[in-house]
Amino acid sequence: MAKISVPMQHHRADHSIVAAGIVQVTIGGQKWVFSWPKFTLNPVGSIHSLKIWGKVDLELLEMQAGAYLGEDDIERLENK
Repeated sequence: MAKISVPMQHHRADHSIVAAGIVQVTIGGQKWVFSWPKFTLNPVGSIHSLKIWGKVDLELLEMQAGAYLGEDDIERLENK
């Protein structure tokens, strides 16, 4: 299973929509497994990560909303 970095944003929330595949989402220590057509909200200030779950390629649509959307708002706690 591939895992991306573990980020936290101070000024924005992320909305991730599963378009294909299955993903394990961890937000603040709680874990869920989602497949299409589910989505997740990563609130402002939440520590979150995504992990591909299974053998099917994962396709996500991500929308960001908040007061500031610059890349320097992302604090990477782990970087895979």
